This record gives sequence, C-alpha cells and structure tokens, in this order.
Amino acid sequence: MHADKNKLAQRLFCSKAVHRELHDSVPPAAVMFNDMVQLAQGKLKSNTTNLMAGINQSILLRKQYIELLQQLSFEHSKAQAAASTTDKLTGRNSDKFSLKFKRDSFTPAQVFALLTINHPTDNHIVNNVVLHVLVAQRCERIEFPPLNSGRSQQLFEESDPILQKLLNSEAEIIIMP
Repeated sequence: MHADKNKLAQRLFCSKAVHRELHDSVPPAAVMFNDMVQLAQGKLKSNTTNLMAGINQSILLRKQYIELLQQLSFEHSKAQAAASTTDKLTGRNSDKFSLKFKRDSFTPAQVFALLTINHPTDNHIVNNVVLHVLVAQRCERIEFPPLNSGRSQQLFEESDPILQKLLNSEAEIIIMP
C-alpha cells in the first residue's frame, strides 16, 4: 500500500511538471502595436530581430502583423502556383515591381537579388526598401538599400535562408511604401 502511494505521488509530481512545462513555458515577448506599425513601415531601426521573433512566437500577433502589412503595403505578390518543372523560380513580376535573381559570375555561390520598382515613392528613394516574406506561417523582414534609378540589389549566399524564402514559390512578398 505504501508503494502505491509513492507511485501515485510520483505520477502526480510528473503530471504537474508536464503541465507547468506546457503552460508556464517562456512567456511570449511583449510587442506593442506602435512598434509593429513602425516595424512594418521600416521606421524602427533597433530591436527588429527581437520584435520579429516575438511576432512569430504568437499566432495572434502574427495574424495582426500580417493584416497590418496587407493594409499598409505598397505592393503584394501572392504565392505563385507550383510549376510542373523542378527549376527554381526566376523572379517575381507585377505592375509595380519586379524581383529577379542573378548568380555572380565570379563567385557562383553568391546570388544577387535585383529589385526594380516602376513608380517608387519618395520613401523608397531616401530610405531602405522593406520587403516582408510570408511563408509557412512565418514572417521575415528584409531590407534592400534605397533605390537608385528605380533599382536596388542585395547580395546573398546561395545557402542563405532568406534567399531560399525569396525563391520559394509559395511565399507571399509584400513591399512597404
């Protein structure tokens, strides 16, 4: 009988520990709505990595952030249908922008992402151009240098996860004004 009480106590202790682990784990990072707006518009310069991590941790924050991006966006390129070939996506084109990828001729492991905006805003010319890539319920923020003659470019290593997300045909790309 004493052994049964010990087993019961052990089970109770284990179930409490599991319950605590599931429900009292790391609390989601506090993210203020104003910070999300500033981040979406590309005006927030510090703490962007922590804010994006906090947004991606919480389903509610991620939904709010994606809705905010869609409302404030300059252009939105939806996910593209999968092609019947295994070739990588060569780029994105819309009425307002194009995003093309070109391998560096001297260093084949490096890829240039070439962004062209047909009718840029003043913000695109003065400040960094902010792209948001939505793929697999995650949101990534990418900054391109300010436009020069309507164009900007960013250099990526071929194995860079951000480049892989840009090349993903199921990704949505949102360009902020």
